[in-house]
Amino acid sequence: MNYQGFLIGFWSRLFNFIKIELINYLAKSKGVSIGKNTEIPFSLAKNSNYNLTIGDNCGIQTDLLDLRCPLIIGNNVIIGKDVEILTCSHNINSSSTVPL
Repeated sequence: MNYQGFLIGFWSRLFNFIKIELINYLAKSKGVSIGKNTEIPFSLAKNSNYNLTIGDNCGIQTDLLDLRCPLIIGNNVIIGKDVEILTCSHNINSSSTVPL
């Protein structure tokens, strides 16, 4: 048997699992609600707040989420790198550029 290959795979998966759990713990300590089997980047966890809710089985690969208003991401969602989600809006018929 190839125990060396098994051990290399085991340790890399264990390291990745611990990393994901620590990142999710950081986000939860800032008030984020995160479901099971969800992975977010460290930069999002570091800058997140109570306005963010993420469901189960999600993979978020961006930190470009506007959290000035509540943002709810459902179950089984994948958001790719460089995707930007804005939660605030403005009246498109207004001449002012200040958000509502």
